[in-house]
Amino acid sequence: MEIGVKMDGVTGNFDTSTGTLTCVHYQKYDDVILCFKEKANIPFAQIKLFDSGLLKDAKSTYEDACKLGDEIARRWNSNPISATDVEKMVLEAMEYHWNDFVGDTHSLPDDFELSNNRTKMSFTPGQWAGMVAEAVAKKICNQEG
Repeated sequence: MEIGVKMDGVTGNFDTSTGTLTCVHYQKYDDVILCFKEKANIPFAQIKLFDSGLLKDAKSTYEDACKLGDEIARRWNSNPISATDVEKMVLEAMEYHWNDFVGDTHSLPDDFELSNNRTKMSFTPGQWAGMVAEAVAKKICNQEG
């Protein structure tokens, strides 16, 4: 997703689907900030695990706020994949496995069935759909080059 920012010293757009998330710890101020890392850190959220406004509470929750921020950033960065990427993977896998299957057998996969009068076709996931799903899952999980 394309996001526009206008902050002191930072103006422009960045893409959240390709950028990384980082958690910045400011121990001096007991502050934990989530930032998108572009050419500079672009802050967008503060992690605050207290509501008293007291420094002693900020200090007592600082370590947990750091852990939470680091975990949020880790999860965000672990699989930065967009819906467009998934759609492209599915279409590529469908085309490849369709052409491979039909090219070898010169017939429709068993996943597709024509009605008795040959006017309607139905689809039930089977071998071809399984091959497509497996290829996409492997690509998403980075198990295939």
